[in-house]
Amino acid sequence: MNVASEKTVRELALENPATTRVFEKLGIDYCCGGKRSLEEACNTAKLNIDEVLESLEKAWEAPSAVQKDWQLEPISEVITHIKETHHKYTREEIGRLGPLFAKVCSVHGENHPELIQIRGLFQDLANELSAHLMKEEMVLFPFLIRMEAAVTRKESIAPAPFGSVQNPISMMEYEHDSAGSVLRAIREAANGYSAPDGACVSYQTLYHALAAFETDLHQHIHLENNVLFPPALAMDRALKVQHDGNQSHCRHRRTDSPASHDRPPRTWRLGSAVGASLYRAGCRIFSRTSRLAVVSLHVRHAFIVCAANAP
Repeated sequence: MNVASEKTVRELALENPATTRVFEKLGIDYCCGGKRSLEEACNTAKLNIDEVLESLEKAWEAPSAVQKDWQLEPISEVITHIKETHHKYTREEIGRLGPLFAKVCSVHGENHPELIQIRGLFQDLANELSAHLMKEEMVLFPFLIRMEAAVTRKESIAPAPFGSVQNPISMMEYEHDSAGSVLRAIREAANGYSAPDGACVSYQTLYHALAAFETDLHQHIHLENNVLFPPALAMDRALKVQHDGNQSHCRHRRTDSPASHDRPPRTWRLGSAVGASLYRAGCRIFSRTSRLAVVSLHVRHAFIVCAANAP
């Protein structure tokens, strides 16, 4: 069997970004479903593995513009790219597609009821993504940048209010999976974004825009799930090992007042536990209203300050 068929879709996408174009064309999920082997992904999509491999080989051999390998870049640079490219695009397209949906549905909705269904699905996705982007930009991304700086300078970092960074990352990955499910439902309802015969320019523009939105979101999720999160989790584990080593060293060097040495660790353990609860509660609020989400983040920051200044 071809070695490529045994690799995961994620591995192939990371080895050569040109393969993502093939995956997009064939409907193979390389972001949320990137952990499956190529053979498994082809079976799920009912595709012939040999034909897929042939398409991938052509993509590998075809000359293309040099693409940046984001695996080699610092976490802070990857985050900047995600925010300035994909987050910006997502927000702009959500704002553009709302009025376009209204126009197309008002004219064609009666004869094409699937448009009403697609509009509802997209609105749900837009609400979910708006809260999701805010959580990343206000909670997760700033902490990852501070964590990377601490590792680079070989310094310690105050424990996060959400405990291990695995907690928010797992939540982001869950929301990525949810967004991927909605995208698949939209594509199915829109007949693969193939506008019906006689569709007006606005109708065709809407479907082209939805297809482009789907492609960008796939690339966006791929960057986070497969490029950003793995090194962040590795750094988090390294800092934990370093912290545990420092704690062990401190226990061996205790002086006459052990209580004074014990107090900060207890404070931070309490801070992590309560902070994690606040974070989970804040994320539930996020899913309902972004205004309350901002309030929850203010509560989170206030808690961090109190924990840090605790006697």
